[in-house]
Amino acid sequence: MKKYLFLVATLWCTVLWAQHSERLLSDSLVWDTHSYISFDLSSPLLLGETSRYNIGYIHHLKDRWKVGAHLGYGNEDINLNESEEDYRFFEVRPTLYYFTNPERNAPIYYGLELYYVNQQETRLSGEFLPEDGGVLQNYDRAQFKREKYGLNFTFGVITNITNRLKINFFYGMGPRIRQNSYTNIVNQRPAQFEDEDGWIVSGSRFEGYALGLDINAGIKLFYRMDN
Repeated sequence: MKKYLFLVATLWCTVLWAQHSERLLSDSLVWDTHSYISFDLSSPLLLGETSRYNIGYIHHLKDRWKVGAHLGYGNEDINLNESEEDYRFFEVRPTLYYFTNPERNAPIYYGLELYYVNQQETRLSGEFLPEDGGVLQNYDRAQFKREKYGLNFTFGVITNITNRLKINFFYGMGPRIRQNSYTNIVNQRPAQFEDEDGWIVSGSRFEGYALGLDINAGIKLFYRMDN
């Protein structure tokens, strides 16, 4: 629930900054030919068990176009939130940016983001629904792996904190393919439900491939590399 409230709040902030940017005139180009490094403020704090640290580099191409690459990594030793045993997370997100108003103090951009996500961890005393469509299974211990591929269409607003430091509110969504697998299972057995809530199975507990919609939102810091 906290994640969805954060997505709504981020989208609302993005819309407000977009409206505000239309009233901010500038005599100089604030985005122009600069390149940036980025740090995602939201991914280590608000993503719970899948938290990670995400950094990136955004390179100016020409006129209104920029291209970037963003890498994320997390494990149980460095994460701020509690995670599963042996938790490891890796993601890569190449992104193409198009700025509609680079002459403004708070430029707006539209982007195209490809991404790959790999999450692995050891889960204890859980359950999963097998890929072959059998009944829900309990286990004492299992190796979990999640891979996700997708394409997001993004929208964002960037505004100045200082001459070099900027803040980026962004929002994106698009199709994705997810594959979950459970291996090295200890004491697998059919699940026994004690109440009706036991029939609710979250997405990570479905084994196999699944098509769906990915929603991504957050806040990043951008630091200008060149003069």
